[in-house]
Amino acid sequence: MDAGLSLTQKIIDTTKAKGIPAEARIQFQQASELLNQGKTEDALHVFIQAVEIAPNYTAALHETGNCLQHLSRPKEARVYYSRALQEISDRLCEIGRYEESLGRYWVAISRYEEASEFCQPELTRTQKRGEESSGNKEVDKTGIPLS
Repeated sequence: MDAGLSLTQKIIDTTKAKGIPAEARIQFQQASELLNQGKTEDALHVFIQAVEIAPNYTAALHETGNCLQHLSRPKEARVYYSRALQEISDRLCEIGRYEESLGRYWVAISRYEEASEFCQPELTRTQKRGEESSGNKEVDKTGIPLS
């Protein structure tokens, strides 16, 4: 499983360097500095600006969620966390398609399985534990419980 985590981290790091406009990366850096100064509300606004510039900027989505969580706004945080997970899942599926094109089917299957965990993390964790979902919990479109 460590290989999957390192692949996921590589995907996130690659996104930081490629495909993200410089303006969004600058906003991210400024927001990070504000966060390090304990200015969570100010950092939140700047992280949101970074996301507005680059909607697929996984690290900015994640940090926006963290700020919202820290400010006791978990429902709003869930939206940003879900978007970050979807971006990671999409990239893993793309990698799976490349692996499949190269005839590396078992590697492709592994990427698709990993991507499915990011799409529905709560469902996957529940299935891995062998528990049944109660069916009574309200969930968002990514399968994350709302309460």
